Parts: sequence; C-alpha cells; structure tokens
Amino acid sequence: MRDISDSSEGSAPKRRGAQQKLWTPTQREIGVFMAQWLISAGMPHHTITSESFKLLNQRLTGDSGATILAASTFRDLLRAVFANFCDMVKDLLEQEFKAAHEYPFLDIHHGGWTAANGKISAMGTSASFIDRFWRYQELALLLMVGNASHVSSAVHQSICTRVIDLYGVDINTMVQFTISDTTSSARKVSKLFEDSVQTDCTMHILNLCLQYAMGHRENKETVEAYDPVTNTRKREKRYYTDFFF
Repeated sequence: MRDISDSSEGSAPKRRGAQQKLWTPTQREIGVFMAQWLISAGMPHHTITSESFKLLNQRLTGDSGATILAASTFRDLLRAVFANFCDMVKDLLEQEFKAAHEYPFLDIHHGGWTAANGKISAMGTSASFIDRFWRYQELALLLMVGNASHVSSAVHQSICTRVIDLYGVDINTMVQFTISDTTSSARKVSKLFEDSVQTDCTMHILNLCLQYAMGHRENKETVEAYDPVTNTRKREKRYYTDFFF
C-alpha cells in the first residue's frame, strides 16, 4: 500500500468558511445591467435616479463616488436595442413571406383612441401569423402618437409608410386578414388593405357581450330545440350570454 503522507505534507490547510471575492462588477457593467433591466421591464430611466438606488450602486461597486447610468447613455442603448428589434422583425417577415411563396399571410390588428383631454390621438398596430414551423407569432409593430388626421386613407397611408420606414418591408403585400374595432372609421381603414379579408368577429362578440350585460340589447330569444327524452321538438328561451361566459 502506497503511503500518501509525504504527498500531503507541505500543502496549506484549507480555511473553512473563508469568503473569496470572485468578481466585482465595473461601473460600465452595472450601467449595462441597469439598462437591460429597465428596457426588459418597460420602466423609465427615472426609476434608478433615487438616492436609495444610488446608494445600492455604490455598495455594489465599493466606490462611494459611483454614479447612476446617465439618461443620455440609456437613450443611446434603447435606440440600439430598438434598431436590433427592427432588424429582427424585418428578417422574420421576409423569411415568412418567402416561405409562404409570397402569398399574403399576416393578420393585422389596428385601432385608434383619443386621450381624455380630447387633444392627443394615438394609433396602434400589431401583426400575428402562423409561422412555417406552425407556431403562433404576434408582433407589436407601431404606436403612433399625435395623428393629424382620422381620415381612413391617411391612417392607412401612415401605417404602411411607417412600417416601411422602420422595418423596410411593404406590409400591404403581406396582409391576409385585418381586425379592427367596431367603429365605421376603423373598418374603412381595413377596407383599404384591398386584398385582405376583414375578420372583426372577435370585436363584435365583445361588443355584443357588453351590450347584453348593460341591458342595451335583448339578452334572450325563443328557439326550437330537440328533446331526446320525449323525442319531440319544443320551444324554449335561450340566453345569448350563456354561450360567451
């Protein structure tokens, strides 16, 4: 049997419970982490400008003079992230359009609203589709604030132009279905995507449910139903909202 006592001699005994400092984040690294956290959580820059957050930053770095990520730096990082997102959306839409043999495949959702003061209007646009791997995809494409006109042709033009500016694709050729709210102006916008099919049933069902719940529409009707017990047809009252909730 080999004696291992000699090989163990001279080795320093291990200190039990000793703490080892493996990594200290730099000011730049913490700034990047802060930006990633704010962007992923959808929070504004002033979230990290409080005194308590500054103290946390100083404790993390061990530097009493450590500063918070500057607002201008955060905006630069945010622009870079958004530019990367636009490139990813462009690549995805072009790949799916090619996989669909350049047939329309997108379902466009659009809607507009006005702020409570009646002075600021906004338009939101998103797209959904089933990709070539049979996965459901949904993309938030646009949020335009301060639209000068509610005319359907102007809204349609602003959607198409803005998508080209940001993503470099002609969305008009990709739209197969359109979904809007139940207002006539929104439906006019959908009609301007000439080759698309309006599929507003989702919004109409929601609208009907709200009207039934508020008592603005008759909530029941008399129908004929087959009774398997008596093997006859009978008339009964049926409530619409039983099918919705």
